[in-house]
Amino acid sequence: MSAMRSHLNELFRFGLVGVLNSLFGLFCIYSFKFLLAFPDIIANATGYFFGLILSFFLNSRWVFVHDRSEKAAAIRFGIVFLVSYVINAIVMISWIKFCPKYYNYSHVAGFFAYSIVFFILSKFWTFKNHH
Repeated sequence: MSAMRSHLNELFRFGLVGVLNSLFGLFCIYSFKFLLAFPDIIANATGYFFGLILSFFLNSRWVFVHDRSEKAAAIRFGIVFLVSYVINAIVMISWIKFCPKYYNYSHVAGFFAYSIVFFILSKFWTFKNHH
């Protein structure tokens, strides 16, 4: 398989994992909120936590081929999540400040920034092979 095709395959799988992770996270959030009567913030945090676990599992086993230990990859994955989320917030807040007329698009811009940074850091740092 050519390098370009391999990269596109990873990108497609990464996107699919993102969709599955989002659906699973929302399922968890609403289950904790409506079935178990958790407060909104606790249901939200719990849903994100379980979504991240699913995302790590699928990305580390299906999307990216790597030879890192699970512990090292998990720590890096957590760092990548935090960095990506901060960039998402910066883009969103900047968008609101500099493009207030198009306020509603701030979340979309943040989402794309988050996704791009998460993919690049996952591919070239979290799940990069040692050799």
